[in-house]
Amino acid sequence: MKHMSQTDKAKAIAWKLEKVPHKVIASRLEVSLSSVARLLAQYKKQKGENIPERKKGTGRNKKGSKKIISIIKKTIEKNPFLTSREIKKKHKMSLDDISERTIRRICKEDLNLPSFVAANKTLLTKSMKTRRTVFAKGHQSWSKKKWSKVLYSDESIFQTIQNRKGRVRRKKGSDRFSPKYVSTYVRHPAQLMVWASVSSQGPGRLEILKPSETITAQRYVDVLKKNLKPSYKKTDTNILLQDLARPHIAKLSQKYLEDNEIEVINLPGNSSDMNPIEHVFSVMKAALLKEDTSTVDKLRRLIKRVWRKIDPETVAKICGSMRDRMSEVLKKNGSYTKY
Repeated sequence: MKHMSQTDKAKAIAWKLEKVPHKVIASRLEVSLSSVARLLAQYKKQKGENIPERKKGTGRNKKGSKKIISIIKKTIEKNPFLTSREIKKKHKMSLDDISERTIRRICKEDLNLPSFVAANKTLLTKSMKTRRTVFAKGHQSWSKKKWSKVLYSDESIFQTIQNRKGRVRRKKGSDRFSPKYVSTYVRHPAQLMVWASVSSQGPGRLEILKPSETITAQRYVDVLKKNLKPSYKKTDTNILLQDLARPHIAKLSQKYLEDNEIEVINLPGNSSDMNPIEHVFSVMKAALLKEDTSTVDKLRRLIKRVWRKIDPETVAKICGSMRDRMSEVLKKNGSYTKY
């Protein structure tokens, strides 16, 4: 929000005299509602004699401000995750007279360090980054056509949850605890593990395991026996990409893959950003958030429905990004990417 000039103040007072609402005035001038309210309160107090002006000498002490800004800057450089409250607590003596609100304003306006939601990624150790870099180097020359022959697969867990929006529209005086208006949740949600596959040609096969069932080596082999060849045929692929989960690389699984002459690409550990299926799972879960998945039966039915409705072009676009994903991993020296 901008500061109000004398011209803005004059306009605000003129509109007020015309009985224009405060909210409309604030919108017209592109300033906060509190600024308008404060100005008009001052004007009323002065009995309309003149337009309130800022008193000379008021405002921040420049010398003191520089010191405070420096303290906050150094603190954030050491730990950018600290909240304004934590920054204030860390420097009780120096920032005793500074409010948390002022600290937030200094971060945003003086230091150009506004607060954002942090990206949430699995920890990558130095050795993991090295293995990711080696993998990307080994596949950076792959053409789009070659990547189109890869079937991307993995498992993901889906939970029974219910729409838990914090606000609800109801008439004043209506029963707040009517089932229609109560937001519910499940204390211990049931889980369904899903195996799925996708390629540049679109979705492959999907299998939903039994409630609370997990993937073992034998179960993984059973899933592949049932779904791999149909997925290959459906998506015109012949290479299986998987991660290094224990069931995937167990002797039983390896024997099945070798006996059936299945070409496999094993991703390095903690490299979900190099597997497009993870992006597809995120799309599915976002769609399910809009639905009532409070029971296992509902969840199972909705997972199937969401899978059937997935746009093949969207999947193709996600899977078509493998060359860019390899480039990004190399650019970041194996560290975190935007994928």
